Amino acid sequence: MTWHEFNDVIVIKLPEHFDMIANLGYLTREKNECMFEIENDIITKVIAIGEIRSLVQISVINNKQMLVQFHKILKYCNILK
Repeated sequence: MTWHEFNDVIVIKLPEHFDMIANLGYLTREKNECMFEIENDIITKVIAIGEIRSLVQISVINNKQMLVQFHKILKYCNILK
């Protein structure tokens, strides 16, 4: 697998027979999914590592490249003590 990193974006070269539509179809089968959101063929998810949360968006360009974008880093606040 080949990938490149540019600022806050990782670009991954996809295999020849990759089909994002098939993957999105699988991910959208459950209408009450709360672990991620899909809008305009872009998957959005918050990934937590310890107390740091990163908002990540995954999209595909022409079934040839996957873009993984890290938009924000949010520090976890424990408001219930």
